[in-house]
Amino acid sequence: MQYSVCGLCKSRSLSGMSYQSPLHNGVNKRGLYLGKDSLPNLDSLKIQSKDTDVVKDHKTDPGVHINGVVTTLANGISPVEGYVGYSNLPNQIYRKAVRKGFEFNILVVGESGVGKSTFINSLFLSEVYNSDHPGPSNRQRKTTCVQSHTVILKENGVFLKLNLIDTPGFGDCIDNTNCWQPIVDYIISRFDDYISGESRVNRPCQSIPDQRVHACIYFIAPTGHSLKPLDLEFLSRIQDKVNVIPVIAKADTLTPEECREFKKTILNDLASRKIRVFEFIDPPECADRTNDEELVKLRRLRDRVPFAIVGANTLITNSAGVRVRARSYPWGIVEVENMDHNDFAAIRYLLLSVYMQELRDMTHNVHYENYRNAKLSGIAMESHFQTRDGKDPMAIMEAEKKEHEAKMRKMEAEMEAVFDQKV
Repeated sequence: MQYSVCGLCKSRSLSGMSYQSPLHNGVNKRGLYLGKDSLPNLDSLKIQSKDTDVVKDHKTDPGVHINGVVTTLANGISPVEGYVGYSNLPNQIYRKAVRKGFEFNILVVGESGVGKSTFINSLFLSEVYNSDHPGPSNRQRKTTCVQSHTVILKENGVFLKLNLIDTPGFGDCIDNTNCWQPIVDYIISRFDDYISGESRVNRPCQSIPDQRVHACIYFIAPTGHSLKPLDLEFLSRIQDKVNVIPVIAKADTLTPEECREFKKTILNDLASRKIRVFEFIDPPECADRTNDEELVKLRRLRDRVPFAIVGANTLITNSAGVRVRARSYPWGIVEVENMDHNDFAAIRYLLLSVYMQELRDMTHNVHYENYRNAKLSGIAMESHFQTRDGKDPMAIMEAEKKEHEAKMRKMEAEMEAVFDQKV
């Protein structure tokens, strides 16, 4: 069976049937898989060198020889021209990531009774806090302490290892001086653990366990006035160590007008103290799509910061006959996931569906790297090791250097004097 080959684009024809290369129509299709068949098994692909230019022999070789190169498949079908296989790399990464699962660490901070446990249960539609593991408000402490709780969640075959860090006792004392220090120490200790893991000689074969805090949900009491001094002090202490997302707790206690004014006041207080919170910036893939519908939606949701939220653990039938998470009052119900009632649906969509990986990346590339750089620079500058006689080796080296330079200058002066005498 004889093939003919076009000298310009290597098009092949056989018995009146032809395959035309994209070079004929001036369109480059490299990297696009246009075939209808499934991807052939690469183990069955063989490439051999032949002397003949175009030869086809079904008895000895079912492949196609072109300019001395033969491509042979087990089913006798040549691969689609221009397809190599590296475009399947995203699928390989996806399968590996799904098998491994993901980690996400959330720190929830706020006074007792503001709805932190209910918010977490509503956020993940799971009884994360239950009778076996009660919420932080049911674990009263005389001072602030930090406790973590890990759960494994599964959604559409994707596993999420969720590490919840709560802070029972925060802001509950009459004197709250330095009540934020245990939280700051915890965040720093997670950074130190990661630095230690990176510095080990025998590091884990897989990835280093990541216990760094990826996001801090800070609950603001719905006073309707302004941020408390404790709020401002705590946020200023952690703004450069973790991604802060402020929320107004129990927003159903405020009227719509009070809520809008309270949001403006909070933003003004943060700006006046130069406190940075996590910015839900446009995703990089949407940078050139200014009128994209999804981008417009993200910007509309982003304008709701700080989010005024409502949480509920009970299911109630609304006026449409649908069972929803809601809070019941004599005048009606407040639906948790109704955007007309509060911002809970907005923060859940942004936090989990859009910016979860961005929060992880920001933690690693910004907060952790800044701390690591400062930590290692501080070690280099402040390391004062002493010898057995109590002297600093760096000071000894500096003194020896000066002594050596003095000897060299003395020898140089003596040589110049001898030279002058001889001349």
